[in-house]
Amino acid sequence: MVDSFTSNPPTSSATKQSTSPILPCHLQAKTKNQNLNASMLRTTFRQTAAFRPVRCFSTTPRVMTEGATGSVRPTGGSGDAFQRREKASEDYAIRQREKEKLIELKKKLQEQQQHLDRLSKHIDEITREQGGEKN
Repeated sequence: MVDSFTSNPPTSSATKQSTSPILPCHLQAKTKNQNLNASMLRTTFRQTAAFRPVRCFSTTPRVMTEGATGSVRPTGGSGDAFQRREKASEDYAIRQREKEKLIELKKKLQEQQQHLDRLSKHIDEITREQGGEKN
């Protein structure tokens, strides 16, 4: 008599793949990890290869034809008008952000200078009250 709890019917990796439901990538990885943990002692190379993590997003190389908008010139010269406008607008935005930062820094510097002036006046008042200066 064969104990039904200890023996499992043999299954191939093709059968496992065909019977598995279609799940989103993040759920597939969890299911595969759970299956991997359950059969940890009897894994083989073929089974571990079947449980590799699935890449959710795949990218293809962007191929540009010669002279296409946005492509790099073979001579290394400047790009087309679109590239020049794009670079100019990016440079302008960067300069504007730097200008705003400089204005904020100037305001902070002015506030600090005013604070130092108030402190020096306060120090002068205290020294006069104590009789340190005869003015």
